[in-house]
Amino acid sequence: MCVYLYEMDAPKTFNFSLVKGRLSEKQREEFYTEMKHVVVNVEIWVKATKKHKATFDCEGGGVLISPQGHILTLMDVILDPNDEDKIIEKLQVKTNDGESYPVKIISTTKNLGVAVLKIDSKDSETRFPYASICNDELKIGEEIYPIGHPGYLDFSFPVGHISFPCREYDELNNSLIQENADLELLKKRDISLVKFDLSHKSICYVDNLSSLRKLSSPVCFVTVNNVHGDGRGGARGMPFFNHRGEIIGMYFLLAYDQCFGIHAKTLYSVKQRI
Repeated sequence: MCVYLYEMDAPKTFNFSLVKGRLSEKQREEFYTEMKHVVVNVEIWVKATKKHKATFDCEGGGVLISPQGHILTLMDVILDPNDEDKIIEKLQVKTNDGESYPVKIISTTKNLGVAVLKIDSKDSETRFPYASICNDELKIGEEIYPIGHPGYLDFSFPVGHISFPCREYDELNNSLIQENADLELLKKRDISLVKFDLSHKSICYVDNLSSLRKLSSPVCFVTVNNVHGDGRGGARGMPFFNHRGEIIGMYFLLAYDQCFGIHAKTLYSVKQRI
């Protein structure tokens, strides 16, 4: 049984009767049918300069968090951490129904890795479907329902689960940077300097960590499995939802078989500043 709760100017929410803590196949279908409308595809056109050609770049995802059209996304989606000389000529979002809207950048919080956009609608009375941010403690094993664009396959619906509810920035940063350095040593056959047993990880993907190094406390992360992100591809900015339709995180990077998302409490702190 499902009770779907939605009114204009209210977030999309669900009250599902779960089976063994999970949504049934039918419930997942109902969930996706509604929640895909709060997810957007962020599209960017880069201005031609001496260093860059004028190009279109469909960078990643975002999620609507207010009826007025405020959108949470990642800094990396709109700004390339490895190329700060890029100049955005045009910025817009596309919704699941194919509509495109110009957006403006409201705020960027560099140490948290999060940006806020707002749809620049010609009609001030326009209202958009949106999702709320979860305030509850997350639980290991909890099933999650991301909607995004991994592999640039728009509005995909991978289903995963939480493998660790909250990691502080310093813990994650130190761990990934050390393991990544050890992998480089392993590739060079300089095994005597390797600190960890990485034999089981030597063929696994590790994302570019430049984005992570630009962050700082108090940003937190939720760790999830079976989401199958794509590193720095279209998955960036993909929201993770719980079974009630609340945002519990946002895809940030992939390392080995783990995906790390910006935690809900970090996203909530950004929203509070709007």
